[in-house]
Amino acid sequence: MTSQYGYRIDLTKPYRPILSKQLASSVAFEVFLSPKVQNARKPRLTPLKGKENLNIQLLEEKQLAAEKRRKSMEGEFLAKAASRSEHVVQVQQNKQQTVAEKSRMAEEKLKQKMCTHSENKEAQIKALYSRLHAKEQHIKEVQANLREIIASFSKKAEEKIQQKEAVSKENLELHRKAQVERWQAHEKRIQEVLATLQESVEKQSKTAEVNLQQKMETTAEKREALIRSLQERLQFKSQKIEQARQLVDALVQEQSKVCKQKLQQKLEQSEEKRNALLRALQERLEAHDKHVEEVHQQVKTQRAEKAQG
Repeated sequence: MTSQYGYRIDLTKPYRPILSKQLASSVAFEVFLSPKVQNARKPRLTPLKGKENLNIQLLEEKQLAAEKRRKSMEGEFLAKAASRSEHVVQVQQNKQQTVAEKSRMAEEKLKQKMCTHSENKEAQIKALYSRLHAKEQHIKEVQANLREIIASFSKKAEEKIQQKEAVSKENLELHRKAQVERWQAHEKRIQEVLATLQESVEKQSKTAEVNLQQKMETTAEKREALIRSLQERLQFKSQKIEQARQLVDALVQEQSKVCKQKLQQKLEQSEEKRNALLRALQERLEAHDKHVEEVHQQVKTQRAEKAQG
């Protein structure tokens, strides 16, 4: 059994109120009555004071008034419930409108973001292509400059080597000429000494001809011995001069060989350095070409994924 105020009463159970439901503005309880017990103790009911003259008409009037109050309360409750339902519907409609407006604005923002993202991505791809093109141009310019530098360096090295060879040849020639001139001056001095000796001998022979004639027999042998000794000394000096000339020629040849070996070593070292520099530059260029190829492949894959998406 349910009361008019939302209470449900179960007559088969003892009386105990239980919370049935809770509305926004009120609370409903369930009331359970205990079952009928035999030989139960009857409650002592005291008669109502001042209401002894109750009759059926009065009770019916009270019942009608209570029914009217109940109906008015139900009408008020229904009116409140209708107004609440209208408010709930209006709130739901407003919520749906706001949700639709927010979703529409979110879609517009998402579309704008997608457009800007695609524009930015295209601009980034264009900038990447322009940078790659500029980098390729720079690489070509660097390669051309490196070729020019290597050519100029090799040309300058060859010119320096030729200049050093010419200078070394000139120095050797000058040294040889100076040595020959010294030898010629020494021979000339020896000849002058011999001429002076001969002149002095002739003078002495002329001035002391009388004495020489007397001492001819004794001095002839001495003079011949002196001449022989002088000739031997001259031959010995000429041999020394010849040996010195041969030694100088050998030294000149040895110095020329050493200079040639040093120049050859320097040429080989410069060639090795140039080859190492060329190898390093070639490795760098290959690494850069590989990086450029990887970037191209990444851009191609991104374009393919974008086209598929």
